[in-house]
Amino acid sequence: MTKFLSFLGILSRRARTGFYLTIFFAFSLGSGLFFNAQFDLLDFKALQYDESALDTAFAWRTQSPINDPNILIVEIDEASLAHFARFYGRWPWPRHVFAETLAGLSEYEPKSITFNVMFSDLDLKDPDSDSLFNSIIAETENVFFPATRLSKKNDPISEVLVSQLPFAKVVGDDQTLAVLLTIFEAASKKMAINNLIIDDDGIVRRYSGELQETNFSLLTLPAKVGELESSPISGKEFLINWPTSLEKYQSISFKDLYVAIEEGNDQLLEVVRKKHIILGATASGLSLQRPTPVSPVTEDTRILAAIADNIVHESGLKTVPPAIILALSILTFAILSSCFIFKIDDGLIDSVFVAIELASIFITIGSISYSSYAIDLSFIIFVGLIYFATCKIYDVPVKSSERAYRAFFDGSTPSKFQYFSVIIFQSEELDELLRALGVSSRASERIFLIDEFISSPTLFQEEIVDSEVLILLHDEEVSAETLLPKFTVSCNARVNDDFQANSLRRILSLYNQRLEPSEKSSSAG
Repeated sequence: MTKFLSFLGILSRRARTGFYLTIFFAFSLGSGLFFNAQFDLLDFKALQYDESALDTAFAWRTQSPINDPNILIVEIDEASLAHFARFYGRWPWPRHVFAETLAGLSEYEPKSITFNVMFSDLDLKDPDSDSLFNSIIAETENVFFPATRLSKKNDPISEVLVSQLPFAKVVGDDQTLAVLLTIFEAASKKMAINNLIIDDDGIVRRYSGELQETNFSLLTLPAKVGELESSPISGKEFLINWPTSLEKYQSISFKDLYVAIEEGNDQLLEVVRKKHIILGATASGLSLQRPTPVSPVTEDTRILAAIADNIVHESGLKTVPPAIILALSILTFAILSSCFIFKIDDGLIDSVFVAIELASIFITIGSISYSSYAIDLSFIIFVGLIYFATCKIYDVPVKSSERAYRAFFDGSTPSKFQYFSVIIFQSEELDELLRALGVSSRASERIFLIDEFISSPTLFQEEIVDSEVLILLHDEEVSAETLLPKFTVSCNARVNDDFQANSLRRILSLYNQRLEPSEKSSSAG
């Protein structure tokens, strides 16, 4: 095992620069292939991100947007279902309930009223209720209703043309569109899409003022709210900048609101004045619930409130193009490889790595906490750690050998002797060598057996053979031809202040002499 580690140390030193260059190019190529598979590297405008890294950043961020106090959620909750069940059953309710609510709310001048409740079919049992609701809708400004985009596979069987929809923009050939619309005529120009954008793992992370499709775009309900605040609306996607808690949006039960309207409770109804009202279901079994990066389950009405908040305040997050992150990753690999190639002090290398890791963590969490960008450097954090660990593991035999060299030479100048000779021998020849030298014990102060004096792998083994180095200290010159004819020897070097460097040069020179014959015989063969 010791011989193997010794050889590994020699091999590591010989291939040091080549190894670090190889690992640099290997990691760079691997990173490029990974990014190319995950992202479109040539697209510098699209919203591209790593889902799990983004979720982790949201979980660790130090500051979140404050819930807009001007957004009010009217909840069709369990209490509301129980209250109206006594008169109409739990659900659905007659349309006059919503008509009366809309009429009562409009008297308190809310900025907008957004229904996240689908009215897609006529009430065949109570057509007068539908007529009343339609007339109230016609008289009310800034009230918005949902339309739901259905599966694209149903487009061919739909009779609705994109050009017929007031909330659609046609940018190519007209086509039929599978869409569920609010049934009331008065709502035809007050509709917008209420669909959420769902990532492949089912989590809501992003949105857009306009949902883009191949030949058209569809305006969204939150964008309708944003238009009232003169917020710019586009089809460019953004990451939803989630507030601290979606539960902290100001809310009121639909039941309490309806009863207050019936009773003329002005004090309670003042809560709706100058507010953007979003009315929707939050009761279990009635509401559509989706996971978000900040909550495992959230009602879509609260999600729409957060999106409207983002659009009104233009607080949605942008991402940095993946090509830039890839370039920073490669730069990190280059910095670390350079530190190892140029043998920067270990402490400094460690400090550089820690600085890169901490900077990446702070930028990732800090950007999502305090800026309009989500700068995801998680790849640098994790792959950089693997890269650094690989370099450090490779460097172990190198450092071990260097420490062995220092342990042998530091403070060991044998000033009381005049000469030293270097001998390379096979380990099984040690006893014979000691007898030839007239040395009775390997512990003699006249000799240094490198591999016994040092427990670590040494700097001086350059062959995969069982060879060792002995340094003999003596006062008189010796003859290699008569004393040690069968060994590789460099005799009678002066012991002086340059003893360390001189010893090293002679050891390396002897190994070269041993290698030359084997190389020549190999060439001859």
